[in-house]
Amino acid sequence: MQRLDIEYILQFKEQEIKLPVIDYRKGNLFLRCYSDKNKKRHLLGKFLESKMSHAGIIGELIAKLEKEDLALGRRLIYYMEGLLAAFSADIQKEPYSAAFYKSLSVDVRQLLELISSAENPHVVLYNRLNNLLIGEMPSSPAGQGCCRDMRGLMNALKESADIMCAYHDVFTNLVQQESEKRGKMLVTSRVGQRLYKLSLVVESLIVATGCTYTRMAEWQKQVRRVQKQEIYN
Repeated sequence: MQRLDIEYILQFKEQEIKLPVIDYRKGNLFLRCYSDKNKKRHLLGKFLESKMSHAGIIGELIAKLEKEDLALGRRLIYYMEGLLAAFSADIQKEPYSAAFYKSLSVDVRQLLELISSAENPHVVLYNRLNNLLIGEMPSSPAGQGCCRDMRGLMNALKESADIMCAYHDVFTNLVQQESEKRGKMLVTSRVGQRLYKLSLVVESLIVATGCTYTRMAEWQKQVRRVQKQEIYN
């Protein structure tokens, strides 16, 4: 069965008919009434706002980003900065290992640039959600522009997680090389211990990113339901 292309159908939506109306505001919702005698319109407004507003899920996503994704990102940045400083010191103490430390520093520095960049998907998503929450209207998050932004942000989150997974594999492989293999991983070297801790922090951020992606997917489904209701209404 062919998937319904909501954005395509919305292009052919008929223009609204202009009739004498009375505008009534209920929170973030505007009701356009054809009579001022309806004593229960505030109840209707409350009901519709709960069904159409996205403030709740936006607030939940913002809170999750603050407590998990962004917090883990800051922790990872701080640790990698310290790691690069430690590698520089190790190069001075162990010149014979300089090539190894320099090669390792390249991987750490590349990941650091990704996480600390202003284009970091977590930061972009956080700013976008805050802007939506400030001017949140029932029709705004369900608009075509927001849906496109949502898909773009979700793709960026997925790409970021894939990149972090690749670096995580690099670090864990190096840990294994620096460890003794006796049925379980026993980190014996100083650099192995550092890389093991780094891999744990990266893994935590990967998991948090996956959870955020899942929550965004749930919101996307909610937005599409509202769009379908708009088409048939």
